[in-house]
Amino acid sequence: MSSKIESAEPILNVPVHCGQTGPCYIPSRSAYLMVVWYNTDRMEKWFEPNEMRYDFYQAPHPWEPWSPIDSFSDRFLSQGHMYGPSLCAKFQQRQGDDVQVIMFTSDCPFGDVPSGVYKAWASPVILRTGGAERAVTASHDDKRIMYSGSWNASSDGRLLGPVHVTTAKDAAAEFRFAGTGVEYIADRDAAFGSVAVSVDASSPETVSLKVENFPRLCEVSMFRLFGLNKGPHTIRIVNKAASTAIVHGFRVYGG
Repeated sequence: MSSKIESAEPILNVPVHCGQTGPCYIPSRSAYLMVVWYNTDRMEKWFEPNEMRYDFYQAPHPWEPWSPIDSFSDRFLSQGHMYGPSLCAKFQQRQGDDVQVIMFTSDCPFGDVPSGVYKAWASPVILRTGGAERAVTASHDDKRIMYSGSWNASSDGRLLGPVHVTTAKDAAAEFRFAGTGVEYIADRDAAFGSVAVSVDASSPETVSLKVENFPRLCEVSMFRLFGLNKGPHTIRIVNKAASTAIVHGFRVYGG
């Protein structure tokens, strides 16, 4: 560290992978968090990338040393791309052992406002401050998932491959697992409906798969339940109407 400009050096040396960003201090971790963004291929025209990727780094000080901790792609969007991420220091919230930080991003226009330059999104970033339980995902075609009613595998409208889809009322998917927590993973879209989700003998909880003023969002955690007794459990998904419902899979914790 030096006060002389001629001694300045890059704090992060990853050529072509450092879109404009800045560090954000996380008091609960006594560390700084930074997200950098880039297109994974040559972009011939603004703004027509093939994929935008966000890489997350942390460091004890803004100037040294930055270590990679996570990365994700915006291919969960069925159309459009995200860019220009910024972590907001003000709205941090503790959630048990975890911390939620809000990340703001821009995006290219969608059909509801075709004349708009871009939109601003606010997305939660969850930072794990304690040990995370091991998670295993059972994909939609896992033979342990029992489907009843009319379902088919389809990749229409997705960049991430096929999922199980139904438009039949009361079509159901049931998954038996052993663990202490479970998530139901699906897609969200303006044309989708709602499902009833229950675990073991619990009362069904209505979960809407509808989203407004966004493109289709893929591989979204739609329902999660933790703190289960270690052992066998069953999660059941039932389509509530003759509208589209999706099963991408289930994520099991502590199994």
